[in-house]
Amino acid sequence: MIATSAHASTPEEARVAGCDFATAIATYDYRDIDTHLAGILDRTTGEFRQMFQDNQSALRAALVAAQAHSEAGNVQCTLISGDSEHARVALEFDTIANTKSGPRSDHVSTVDELDNVNGRWLISRADPSS
Repeated sequence: MIATSAHASTPEEARVAGCDFATAIATYDYRDIDTHLAGILDRTTGEFRQMFQDNQSALRAALVAAQAHSEAGNVQCTLISGDSEHARVALEFDTIANTKSGPRSDHVSTVDELDNVNGRWLISRADPSS
């Protein structure tokens, strides 16, 4: 569970928030895409939030046109470093998607930076990892 106090005090809470984010970003249904997009914005801040917000309309259009729905699988989250204000978390997860073109699965591996914003750990940056 994401901390809701005025100060998310442990990096472990950031790791849990990273897992929550991985599941949220990989789980969607085009029939309720606005709820999905709002949920991602709610879990992000800074650079990542701005990039996501800037591309939200194009993403919505593409997912609706493809009639896409997806689930997260094999979510793994590892704390790399952190303190009470900032953390780095390695995220690995699978996306299992279905579209009108057929099924597709992908493996995603990122290193995400999280910031403590008013007691909540939010994704501020996500970089692909090798």
